Amino acid sequence: MLAKERKDWPTHVVALKNSLGKLPLTIGKVLEFVAKLKKMQDVEDMTVIFCVDGLQHVENDDFCTLSRIVKAICCFLNSSRVFTVWVCSATAERSVSEVLGKCTQQRVYLLLPPLRGHEIITPKTEMEKQLVDDMGGHGRALEILQEVLEKHRKVALADVDPAIIVADVYRELENRCNIFDTSFFSDPTNCQEVLTGILSRRKYYQFELIGQHTNMTVDWLQNIGFIRYTPDKRLECPFIILMMLMKSIPKKPGDEDYADNQIKRLALGWQPFEQFVAFHRRVKSIAFSGYPVLLSAFHAGARFGATDRLLIHEEVPRTVVKAVSQLETKSGSKDSLIRTEHHGSVDISTMSTVVVNADHAAAGDIFMRVHLTDGNRQIHSNEVIQCKFTERNQKIDRAYYEKERTKAVNNASDVFLLIAPSDLVEPFDLRKRCGIVSKAEFNDYFGPFASRAYRSLFEAPDINNASYQELRLIEGVGDAIAAKIIAKRNRKRFSSHDDAIERLFKNRKCKTADILRELNCSPKAGQ
Repeated sequence: MLAKERKDWPTHVVALKNSLGKLPLTIGKVLEFVAKLKKMQDVEDMTVIFCVDGLQHVENDDFCTLSRIVKAICCFLNSSRVFTVWVCSATAERSVSEVLGKCTQQRVYLLLPPLRGHEIITPKTEMEKQLVDDMGGHGRALEILQEVLEKHRKVALADVDPAIIVADVYRELENRCNIFDTSFFSDPTNCQEVLTGILSRRKYYQFELIGQHTNMTVDWLQNIGFIRYTPDKRLECPFIILMMLMKSIPKKPGDEDYADNQIKRLALGWQPFEQFVAFHRRVKSIAFSGYPVLLSAFHAGARFGATDRLLIHEEVPRTVVKAVSQLETKSGSKDSLIRTEHHGSVDISTMSTVVVNADHAAAGDIFMRVHLTDGNRQIHSNEVIQCKFTERNQKIDRAYYEKERTKAVNNASDVFLLIAPSDLVEPFDLRKRCGIVSKAEFNDYFGPFASRAYRSLFEAPDINNASYQELRLIEGVGDAIAAKIIAKRNRKRFSSHDDAIERLFKNRKCKTADILRELNCSPKAGQ
């Protein structure tokens, strides 16, 4: 009607408000007007879809209540001759369900699936692809990311530090969506409870209370935005919100900012899979610091044997360190003091580190000392993680698993976890305190980190094609080597890994040379 009369919306609203006292407007009357405009003889010939958006925002005052609106809708459906479908949206279900409880109309609840971010924003680089994944399919987050990317593309997006892009998205999310301006999220303990609930994959009842001394329900938590309640009764959020929650959890005096530049660098830059898994383990130590949790919940998503209701206690957030030499990972070794590449000598008995073993170690890839409790019994043992990337189509059987377990841990006390993105020949029982993350458990175990895990395994940057920013963020490369790579390849593309290392380094056995060997190298442009 507006288009027909060439009126803009604000003018129409003013005219409508002035006429409300004079016009007996009802839903039926409006449909009669529409039928006349469409030159229909009978309203029974019409099919109407009514859309009502944001029902959770209705103020329950004397003038307008949710029950009054729903009652008007139901009265119309019962009396009208028009075939009508009402589509109502709400981010919280309880208030709508309570009103519809006495309603006889057939209704269907539809959960909005995550948007396919790559169909909305076309990433031009691997870094942009990762940033799109970080938005978790949330429309508002994708909208903000697109605006931020377009702003930086006006200069030169490839030259912009991804941490700046992430900071811009953080700021816009906070300014526009007011995610953490609520009284609920202003309490750091509530932020930690939501964070641990997501990471532990805990199941919630929809109307269960969450948080400390609040009336917040899981259902209403969705209304704040960016946190979903899944069909299998768990909470999930995109990676970018996970990092914002980490920034807001309780800290002791002297604790670092858990969303600091170092973590952003590690989160944004490509890492070898063992380093990525160690980073993921560090994030869990931050989230659960001072928060005893079942071992099975701490490693939620993995398939475990008997854990006997074991609790794990992460006393302090851990730091990731890299061992200088290949180390034994079974508990009970004589010396708990180990030499590391950048952190000097560290004592693993303080339970403040995640140790990445030296390359090609015969024992486990990642290990740490952990504090467990079994009832009243206190246990100090090693937790060992073994990362295996098997050949294409190779499946894992019990013999393969036992071989890796035997060389990594003590049977009596240690915790063992094998992570390998492969299928199993057939399911097999696991020993006490032993777990596995196979292809079937991969997404559940890594959750918001899953796209990073796949990227770490299968999408290493290409020496000949990666941008300066992608190269400099790789641990062990840095600004100077990244600039040198760009300069050398601009003169002539690297024909192979050996060619790149020979042209870049005098010492072909240096640590950075080993890192570059883990990257891809396509000798021809466009590959």
